[in-house]
Amino acid sequence: MATTLYGTWCNRIDGGASSPDDEVPPYLGEHADAFDVEAICREYRAAIDAVLPAGLTLHGDEFLGPIPNGDGDERIDVDWEELSEAIEKIDLGEICQRHELD
Repeated sequence: MATTLYGTWCNRIDGGASSPDDEVPPYLGEHADAFDVEAICREYRAAIDAVLPAGLTLHGDEFLGPIPNGDGDERIDVDWEELSEAIEKIDLGEICQRHELD
């Protein structure tokens, strides 16, 4: 299946961050060194992947999905507001707690 760009994190979800990974350090603030930031980013991305519509993926900061081609692949109709709300419901604080360093 060929894919095409559906948008970026910045222009579809959060205009203040270029990717989900960019949201973690500011969330942790001055205490970031007390956490496994890479593990938090991986788990946060996995939680985001779980709420994406079927066929839509997040690679880096880009949302990719199928190119309509007449062979069964159709463009996904994404409700970006609904997706943004689903992502906002992900409890980043809970994810961070699981990755606090001892």
